[in-house]
Amino acid sequence: MAEAQATPAVRKIPAPQGNPETKPFWDAAQAGKFLIGRCTACGEAHYYPRTLCPFCFGAAEMEEASGDGVIYTVSVTYRGAPEPYAIGYVALKEGPRILTNFVDCDFKALAIGQAVKLKWTATEGLPVPTFTPA
Repeated sequence: MAEAQATPAVRKIPAPQGNPETKPFWDAAQAGKFLIGRCTACGEAHYYPRTLCPFCFGAAEMEEASGDGVIYTVSVTYRGAPEPYAIGYVALKEGPRILTNFVDCDFKALAIGQAVKLKWTATEGLPVPTFTPA
């Protein structure tokens, strides 16, 4: 008789704390839209939502991003936590890199340069952007 395989536990991702400056980002997130910033002065795209460009301190506007990217770096943790989890940076198609969790995948199969796509993950508060293989 074959042994039943246990379903791996899913790591609970903590709810983000919003503030007035990031409210447009989190409002869009609740509608399933992923926003990044773009400077109106130098044109550079950036992620994490903020009103000033981190490159030249010009005014930044939010724009919808595709949610497509590639793994820039990845780290899988198997010890010291109740269940394994994978985090790393994703280089978005639009240019910025985002620190994120990887979900709904075989962590051993994750590789630098692998195509990934955005997946909104529910928390006890606001949804958070996570990524899964494309």
